[in-house]
Amino acid sequence: MDDKKLAKQAEKERKAAEKAARDEQRQKEKTARDLRRTISSYTREQIKEPEMAQEFAKAVTQFWNGHYTIETADEMDMNEAFRFFDWFTFDYALPDGERLIERFATEMRDEITVYQQEILSEWLDAPASSVYIYEGFDGFSQQFKLRDFFNEEETYIVFSGAGSGRAKPEDLIMARLVPVGERLEFSTVAAYIPRAEVGDLMEQLTAARHEGEEHQTFMRRAGNLIIVHHALAQAEANDRYPVVRLDPKRVDKAIQRTAKKVVMKVRRK
Repeated sequence: MDDKKLAKQAEKERKAAEKAARDEQRQKEKTARDLRRTISSYTREQIKEPEMAQEFAKAVTQFWNGHYTIETADEMDMNEAFRFFDWFTFDYALPDGERLIERFATEMRDEITVYQQEILSEWLDAPASSVYIYEGFDGFSQQFKLRDFFNEEETYIVFSGAGSGRAKPEDLIMARLVPVGERLEFSTVAAYIPRAEVGDLMEQLTAARHEGEEHQTFMRRAGNLIIVHHALAQAEANDRYPVVRLDPKRVDKAIQRTAKKVVMKVRRK
């Protein structure tokens, strides 16, 4: 076979390999979307049980620092609900120390596909919810460039089809990063803290960390809550509504009615 034929064959094989890789990545993205829906359904069913309903009520108040309680949880807007349930599922410690996502992995192992099991195993090991320094967003590739707040030498490229919203460079992005095939994604809707409101956040986090405590353990125990509570306090200090339910001009009444149905079931437990 002459050089031209060899080159042509090599190019053909390269394109075939690239197509196979793209197809595999698309399949993993679909699998991840389906898995998210299955996890969400599992969580909603779990909080209907009396014991879990109590944990849900406690967690709502804890996460939102009292701005939402079990009595007002149905007033969360869609993004607030997504962020809360993501934390409750992946980071919140149940009385036995187990996380709800770990319970899901045990109880639902035979109910999900092999491909979902593979993604779930990676999500179980994914870092806790945290905060990252926003460097920029590439609208063409729909990718964020982030720096780690705790180690600025470490950077991340994160896909998000939702765009960058109103975040500006050097703002802090509040999110949990999870692998989906060959890329990182936000586990759910991200939020941000304006650069001018970062203030003493690092000092608060440093003071709250136990001596010798592993970083991920700290973030799940207290770190992420400190970040969320700091963001809420800064919103109030800068004359913004810390949560949507306090905004008299909110427009998501249909979503609120759906959330109300879920919360009413929990209250009856």
